[in-house]
Amino acid sequence: MEIKKLKEDNFVFKKRFGQNFITDTNFIKSMVDDFGVENQNVLEIGAGAGTLSAELAKRAKKVVSIEIDLTLKDYLTDKFKTTKNIELVFADFMKLSADYINRLLNNEPFMLVANLPYYITSPIIFKLLEEEFNVTVFYIMVQKEVGERIIAKPKTKEYGNISVKIDCVGDAKIIRQVNRKMFVPSPNVDSVILEIKLNRNKFDILNTKLLNSIINSAFENRRKVFSSNLSKFIDKETAKEVLKTLFNNELIRGEELSSEEFVKLSNYITKISKKI
Repeated sequence: MEIKKLKEDNFVFKKRFGQNFITDTNFIKSMVDDFGVENQNVLEIGAGAGTLSAELAKRAKKVVSIEIDLTLKDYLTDKFKTTKNIELVFADFMKLSADYINRLLNNEPFMLVANLPYYITSPIIFKLLEEEFNVTVFYIMVQKEVGERIIAKPKTKEYGNISVKIDCVGDAKIIRQVNRKMFVPSPNVDSVILEIKLNRNKFDILNTKLLNSIINSAFENRRKVFSSNLSKFIDKETAKEVLKTLFNNELIRGEELSSEEFVKLSNYITKISKKI
């Protein structure tokens, strides 16, 4: 029904926004069952056709839905004109502050629900992790390969900075596979739904900014030994000594370290370096 109405309104899907909508209400209901949003505050990034937004609003305490495509404004505003617990914001999420979003959700903890296009997945996740949002859990639909990278383990080709950064502050798992045929228009790849439960006290992190910088450096050139990448924080010889002290291997590569080991390394450098 939503797609038919959008077509009647001459809506055009926009590749630049990665627009692929799911309108199967039975699938959406079962998906929201998995999320457990009853009486919770929810931030939705990407209202799209509003099908998921509507199901969330039936159960949640409050839904704030961010939509970047202004051509959807009239359609969505009309669709939710009598829905009291949903607030539509037509803006680019990447340009909104954590304080603004938190205030929209009454400065209370909230859940994130989003169908994230490939091009913006990592920036949105990093923004939510690195700024002071009151978010407690993510339920995000992403391309299958992105989901596999997020849950990847050390010493695998999928393992990267996004795997480590998420695991430093939470626990991620794939909870559902989503066939590409579920979307309109149908993309070229399948998707997955990820659950990321945040726990910012998972590790005792002394310097989050330094930790993130070290993680980024570890994957800038995966073939290099990690001591070379660390030279931007401490001199190369000291880097070798630190890696030998902590991991008994001065030739270790960044992709071999777990999130816990990255935290251990970052905390150690924080303590010994006068440059930090």
